[in-house]
Amino acid sequence: MKPIYISLISTLLTLTSYTQTQPQFKFWLAFEDSIGQRDTLWVIIDSSANATITINDSSWGEIPLGQLDSNKFHVYYKGAATDSFKVYATATFKKNASVNIQAQNYHLPISVRWDSNLLRKNGLPWEIKTAFLYNTFTFFNPNIPGNEVWDLFFTDTFFLPYDLKNSPLSYYMPLQLYISNEEPISITESKESKKTVLFPNPANDLVFIESQIGEAILKLFTVDGKLLVQELFNRFSTLNVSNYPRGVYFIQIQNSKTNEILPLYIN
Repeated sequence: MKPIYISLISTLLTLTSYTQTQPQFKFWLAFEDSIGQRDTLWVIIDSSANATITINDSSWGEIPLGQLDSNKFHVYYKGAATDSFKVYATATFKKNASVNIQAQNYHLPISVRWDSNLLRKNGLPWEIKTAFLYNTFTFFNPNIPGNEVWDLFFTDTFFLPYDLKNSPLSYYMPLQLYISNEEPISITESKESKKTVLFPNPANDLVFIESQIGEAILKLFTVDGKLLVQELFNRFSTLNVSNYPRGVYFIQIQNSKTNEILPLYIN
């Protein structure tokens, strides 16, 4: 009988070693283009996930895809480096996820599906109060009509439309996925009530900046006054902050008539 027991124990250990613990929060986005090409992305939030570096946690499946096949349809997260990923994992203490979504070799319209119930029923130590996708090109460009923000709580599908007249495909990518424990705000109200809007804030990847003050100089400072970025600015801009340490920073937009300084939180 001894060999049988040893065999059973060995089998159980083998099965256990391949058992993947389910994360506290696991969310999917399923993409399909007009000719039936499909691809899926995942977001994982768990107390054991690594949040010290943007997208690097192999224990939760954040494996770099390597060179993407240019002949195939792909959706993927873009990290701080050039790597592409299918899974984004972050720790629960961050209380938000902000991820840049790219795509290649697609035929419009693209449908995106998800399960909104996953946002309401999860094992997180905090409640998800805001969850949406937004188009990073049309969101800050008033000259481009169409949807800007899709609330993930109140629908389960949206379509990136056919090309607008004379518009490149890049109008529809990248998308930004944003999940947070903060109460949602009206995007329209926030734009009208402030001359300058930073979005998202807190951020860990891209920060989108829109201002009504016209041509100006944009600067990014550390809390101790070190200048990190200085560039010309006219209405809207994008900053990649993925390489900066967590903490509080300040964005200044200044011209001869206005001098605005806003806090930016990087996590």
